[in-house]
Amino acid sequence: MSTGGAIITAMPCRNVDHGDGRHAIVCGPPARARKCIVCGVSTKEPKLCDFPVGKGKTCDAPMCRACARHTDPDTDFCPRHDDFMKGRLKL
Repeated sequence: MSTGGAIITAMPCRNVDHGDGRHAIVCGPPARARKCIVCGVSTKEPKLCDFPVGKGKTCDAPMCRACARHTDPDTDFCPRHDDFMKGRLKL
């Protein structure tokens, strides 16, 4: 296969641990760190808030594992939306 003189570099791959025994191999540019909206710590593997905000979209607020409120095997909420779901906050 000809590359037309272009230099091809392989994308780095990494193993992602989902924390529940599942793993995935992800290839692509290195993940950039995102700050947790609760404590401000930088994390390259943030949990994203799964609260539905309409039109098939979710809140997606980034959180570190310690601050995310884990509700189901694959569902995490930010503290604000978790409080709303539990009836402790009105939006």
